[in-house]
Amino acid sequence: MPLLVECIQAAIIMLIGDMVMQILIDKKSVKEIDWNRSLQHMGMGLIFGGIVLEFTNSILCSLTDYPRNPCRRTYRRRYSWYSY
Repeated sequence: MPLLVECIQAAIIMLIGDMVMQILIDKKSVKEIDWNRSLQHMGMGLIFGGIVLEFTNSILCSLTDYPRNPCRRTYRRRYSWYSY
């Protein structure tokens, strides 16, 4: 479930980011937004971005030595198969 949440968050951020880029940089109106391009960016965030962020965070949390690391406790519950 946490991986799904990360993927959805990354997809939404990528979608909003692409829409902002089209409006501000490409000087398009809201009606002229290229939805195919926006959906491609959303798909990249959904498939690639969320997975990379989730596992990168788990690896970075496992490398910290702070004894009361809150992410270490969270990831230990999520990924009991991952060695800390």
